[in-house]
Amino acid sequence: MQDLLLIILGFLLGLIPGWWARRSRLKVHWGALLAEITICSEKAKTYLEDSVMAPLYRLPAKAYEASLPVLLSEAALKVGDVRALLLYYGQIEDFNRGLDNAAALAMENNTGILKTEYKRNCIKAEQLVAPIDGGNNLFVEARGSIQCHLE
Repeated sequence: MQDLLLIILGFLLGLIPGWWARRSRLKVHWGALLAEITICSEKAKTYLEDSVMAPLYRLPAKAYEASLPVLLSEAALKVGDVRALLLYYGQIEDFNRGLDNAAALAMENNTGILKTEYKRNCIKAEQLVAPIDGGNNLFVEARGSIQCHLE
């Protein structure tokens, strides 16, 4: 009986390094996403404050592109996490596409349409940093989904 307990204990101890490595790897991905959404939120605020219609920067999505597939394959996401991240990064894609449109319009010196595109981009940026319908904004939702995995 004692031998069986030692075998089981040895087996369980053998699982710890793999579990620990997986846990550490997933935390790195969650941390990268948190850093990236924070940068995106700060740049969206800058866009709203600086009134530059066609800035050179774009909001990054590299960590999202690298980490989301890993987190999905590891079954490390809940439905609410997926929803929050898809909504946030979908807005980033829309905003970046708007900045590309604004840059093209600026190159053509088409200020009338550029001003319209700027207003559209401001709405997109506000949705990344300002509350929606009296509730949270997309950043707060995404950050909450990420932070619960980092604690």
